[in-house]
Amino acid sequence: ITDYTDIKFLRQRIKKEVGYKIEVKNNKTLGIDLEIQDHIPLSTTEEIEVEIVDKEDGTVNKEDGRVTWKLRLEKNQRITKNIKYTVAHPKGMKLGV
Repeated sequence: ITDYTDIKFLRQRIKKEVGYKIEVKNNKTLGIDLEIQDHIPLSTTEEIEVEIVDKEDGTVNKEDGRVTWKLRLEKNQRITKNIKYTVAHPKGMKLGV
């Protein structure tokens, strides 16, 4: 997993972009079915906005923020999945992200 972060200051708000690259390789001699799960944070207040920027072809469960990819990997196949989201909040607000 590779991650990256970008922070922008917009007037009275801070917008933080967070992303992850997940790389998986099948080292088996046969194909496999695989499920990858990750998550995005959920906001519990209107002051904090979370927006999905990129989830590739993953499905998102809006109740718990879980992103799921169901895949088939043939022998020696390598795949990469990206997930990216933004979190915007007022300046001065401390977040646990």
